[in-house]
Amino acid sequence: MINFLRGMTASIVYWGLAVGTFGLFYWLNPYLFYFYVGALVLMIMRHALGMRFWLTKWADSTMTSIDQHWNVVCSPVLNRFVRTQHRFGDPDETASSVVGKNLRDTNDAEWRYIEFVASWLLEGGKPHCIPSIEE
Repeated sequence: MINFLRGMTASIVYWGLAVGTFGLFYWLNPYLFYFYVGALVLMIMRHALGMRFWLTKWADSTMTSIDQHWNVVCSPVLNRFVRTQHRFGDPDETASSVVGKNLRDTNDAEWRYIEFVASWLLEGGKPHCIPSIEE
């Protein structure tokens, strides 16, 4: 029961920060928000639906840069509220890579829940974080 609660709490903090980041984009500049939402939709079309063309490849690269930015900006909160063996905050690494490394090395409930949501949201059910590991 404790592992379930810890996993759900970590998943809520992780995905809550992701949604909050998009909310911050909207607050700062609504056009930037719509740009990033459009890139996210195109990235989901590329991976989850298998639609591959130049615009979805561009969106995938754009979302990777946002993932690296989010990893740095949210690292103080993520490192405090989620038990990590590999820490967030490296500007050259995506948050998905950090989650994948922690999942691979610890297999804790919080990483499994985060991977579950990421795999269904971003990859249509295929694993997302383990293949995203950057060594």
